[in-house]
Amino acid sequence: MSCSLHDVIALEARGVPAVAIGTNVFVAEAQEQALALAMPEQRLITVPHPIQPTPIATVQGYADTAIAEAVAWLTSG
Repeated sequence: MSCSLHDVIALEARGVPAVAIGTNVFVAEAQEQALALAMPEQRLITVPHPIQPTPIATVQGYADTAIAEAVAWLTSG
């Protein structure tokens, strides 16, 4: 999640609303990266870990929820 967080922060710095999506085990690292990059309040959306052994239908549910949350954050102003 920390690499995608760099991209999200770069977009936000240019005035483009963005949000990072990753698995929950990487939240602490992402928060540390956000703090180090002077964006401690950066939005993070998490899904359960691990993904790889999870049934496709379950992962699709995670994705649907994460995308709905991202759209809500990005369009709430």
